[in-house]
Amino acid sequence: MPSSIKKTDVVGPIPMTNTQTQSIFNGQTTFDIILSAPAPSGVTPACPGGQTLQLMRSSYTNVVISDSFGIVTAVPGTFTSACLLPGGC
Repeated sequence: MPSSIKKTDVVGPIPMTNTQTQSIFNGQTTFDIILSAPAPSGVTPACPGGQTLQLMRSSYTNVVISDSFGIVTAVPGTFTSACLLPGGC
């Protein structure tokens, strides 16, 4: 682990399409959505001396879900992953 960790925030939309059909029971359904982190844009990371670029953590805000009927639902809150580094953060 380098002694000086350089961090870069990457911000951007993550469009995705989930074509799974969900069962509805009493007007509700439950499902999981797996999001990927956006690729670095406008950032050219330099990793000298055998170091590698790694994703440490990801957070998502302003999540919006829309369905095939055109219903759009905002999901309140911030969703943050646990540490993604193999050796811990």
